[in-house]
Amino acid sequence: MPATKKPAKKTTAKKTVKKPTKKVTSKKASVAKEADYESFKLTKETQPFWSFNLTRQTKYWIVLLSIITVLQLWIIFQGLDTVRIIDSLTY
Repeated sequence: MPATKKPAKKTTAKKTVKKPTKKVTSKKASVAKEADYESFKLTKETQPFWSFNLTRQTKYWIVLLSIITVLQLWIIFQGLDTVRIIDSLTY
């Protein structure tokens, strides 16, 4: 049997149509200049070290410490009452 050949397909080159491109203008963001870091330098103190200023944070600490103190005293007195009750039951 003779070999049968298939007919070769013709390839046609497709033309690519270029679409007109729009120019995109991009704005460059201004880059902030980084601060130059300097080594630590000694400066004069603006207020003496042992000065006392009543600030908001000082008031918060006073309130917090007073609450803690009251709660500690309450716990101690509750413990003493418990001991008195136990002593009254044993004797």
